Amino acid sequence: MNKLPVLAAVAVLYVPLAVHATQPLVSDDPNVQGRGHWQLELGAQRTAWQPATGWQQEGDATLTYGLNDQTDVYLSPSYVHGGDSSSGWNDTEVGLKWRFVQYGPVSLALKPRLI
Repeated sequence: MNKLPVLAAVAVLYVPLAVHATQPLVSDDPNVQGRGHWQLELGAQRTAWQPATGWQQEGDATLTYGLNDQTDVYLSPSYVHGGDSSSGWNDTEVGLKWRFVQYGPVSLALKPRLI
């Protein structure tokens, strides 16, 4: 009996346990939603730096709307709650993404934002 397929299947099952993904913080792809399309992205993270009270949780959402086939506009508020009783709205971002080059597999976009 060939054990390679069984070992490959077991390895594939354990791969997600070792993967640590994070939100794109600075980088982004040049793709846009297209005229009239909406997208909602939700994210959350928890940071701990002291055993007793040094932790912080942040939840954020990004709502994107396609103005046309080259431009999106978005709103991205975030809310922070900390272990030291600090909480509140944090760094709300408003911006747009303009894809100014679309030539075959090559796409370029600008993404100005106001924080």
